[in-house]
Amino acid sequence: MTIITGEVSQLETDASEFAVEHERLTTLGLIERTKDQTDARGIIPKSRQELLATRFSARGGILPAGKIIVTIPDMFVSFLSTRPKFNPFYHEVKKEADAWIERQLQADEKVSKKIIRADFALFCAIASPEASRERLRTLCDWGNWVFPFDDMFDSGHLKDDRRRCQDILSALLHRQDLEPSALKGNINLVRVHNDVWNRVVVQDRFSAAMSRYCEGVLEHVGHASQGTTPELEEYISVRRRGVGVEPVLALVQYAECIDVTDAAFEHHSVQELQRVVTDVIFLQNDILSYSKEEARPRIPKSCYRDEGVPHNIIMVFRSQGCTTQEAYDKAGDMLKDCYRDWYLTQAALPQYGEAMDAEIQRYIKALQNVMTASLHWHFKSDRYFGNMKDFARKYQMIIVADQFDNIVTGELKGAAPTRHAYLTAILAWMFDCGIPKPLCVAFQRSKVWWQSFSWMSLGRFESMLASMFKKRKEL
Repeated sequence: MTIITGEVSQLETDASEFAVEHERLTTLGLIERTKDQTDARGIIPKSRQELLATRFSARGGILPAGKIIVTIPDMFVSFLSTRPKFNPFYHEVKKEADAWIERQLQADEKVSKKIIRADFALFCAIASPEASRERLRTLCDWGNWVFPFDDMFDSGHLKDDRRRCQDILSALLHRQDLEPSALKGNINLVRVHNDVWNRVVVQDRFSAAMSRYCEGVLEHVGHASQGTTPELEEYISVRRRGVGVEPVLALVQYAECIDVTDAAFEHHSVQELQRVVTDVIFLQNDILSYSKEEARPRIPKSCYRDEGVPHNIIMVFRSQGCTTQEAYDKAGDMLKDCYRDWYLTQAALPQYGEAMDAEIQRYIKALQNVMTASLHWHFKSDRYFGNMKDFARKYQMIIVADQFDNIVTGELKGAAPTRHAYLTAILAWMFDCGIPKPLCVAFQRSKVWWQSFSWMSLGRFESMLASMFKKRKEL
């Protein structure tokens, strides 16, 4: 999906104009004033963004066909609201690391561009601001390796090939070379990993973390090969391992020269803090990568659109009957729980004496840096939003596949359309038909429309929606 710069500017102009229009209608009493009016930064609250998204959809020429705009949670809050500190060696190390991984992988132009655009060195520079040049380089080399490696299982040729996946992961964990024929072109990836392994001094923790990461990857591939979406609890368990946060935490200990004893490291409170970090990062990634992945829940893998990645919390919630917006809201609630757990867990930390307590505090700061790095990297990298990243950050809105495609065509089995889904579809149709905006807003406030449909069967309502969408396309 490509949106030109002019259209991005038009979206921003619309956002500003619509905020003024909304305030005017509120003053006239056509819209009920709520507690969540525009905050100090000018962010538009959800109730207004829903109408704004409808207006965008009705404009034509800005959003691609079958796309809508949804609100994402504000993630620059609590302990993630502080400005990050960058490692001073970022620029020179990035240049060296990018060139090295291209040589080692014998990467073609497409893979090279992917690595450069991902800019994992930016993540590393925020995650390890105090690391030496040499150790920052090791962290960057691992990050540049993990993207092409992980993409093979996410959206590449191994995403539903469990046997070949097992071969590569076994070679990785045992740090051994298999026959090139067994790896079918992937042997360079294993050798790059082994090179990084030989530089890391916290090998026990790194090895254990990589084992859990590989277990998660293998289970993800299993779900993809079966074309299934896991239940929420199973998904979270697998995602915590497969997201790859634990190896990063081990490498950050190495990069920052953090020395926490095994007894302190294995304490429940320290492990719980690592769990919070893992959850925050996989939620950040799922929220911000869904528009790229465009996963389709409970549809056979042959019907997946775009990349068809089956592991994303938004897709799991949608498979349970949520609209896309409701799924994003639930993910946002999970993030709030993580923020609370972060502080409560620190209050339960034991005391080991001045020296060890100081190391533990250094590690806690490193954990916070990793979460901050993940958040800023997602919005600064071109990997997920391209030229829409500034718009996504400023307005907390992103473009995703239209949730109503599933409702009208019946592709999403067992997920009943919600009142909000009906309302948004009807409002979009009214805007398209040229009905004055104040009347549309008054209709939104009225409860009569919902009561008038309460007698109608779901099938009949879906038929009515299908008819509306047909008219929208003909206009």
